[in-house]
Amino acid sequence: AGIAAPRAAAGDRYSYVAWVDPRGRVRVSRLEIEASPVDIRVRSNKRAVFPEIAVEGDVAVVAWRSGSGQSSRVRVCVIGPGDSATVGTTIARPGRSAAAARVATVDSRSMVVWQELSGGAAEVFAARIPN
Repeated sequence: AGIAAPRAAAGDRYSYVAWVDPRGRVRVSRLEIEASPVDIRVRSNKRAVFPEIAVEGDVAVVAWRSGSGQSSRVRVCVIGPGDSATVGTTIARPGRSAAAARVATVDSRSMVVWQELSGGAAEVFAARIPN
């Protein structure tokens, strides 16, 4: 109950599932064939919505929007095979309304793109995320 916007991505050995729990926190589970799922603690100080996830090799990159209105931000975290916790890092500029984060990975490089609203216009931004 209350789970919102589940997303999944498969890697070489692990698969990852990201979603928002009933309290508005991003949750990630790492799945391995023949093993129990591992719950990854993602720390972020704002209510989360619309997580996106991509996997390259066995490393997952998760991006989501947190907050609302002018205080909304795009946050991102990188999760490796041995991680049990991670911290969400803000990548959108302060003072803008950020939304619509998307993640892509290739050859151990990741990119997050998002839009920011300013004065009625939408601008698109991108950031490279080291895996």
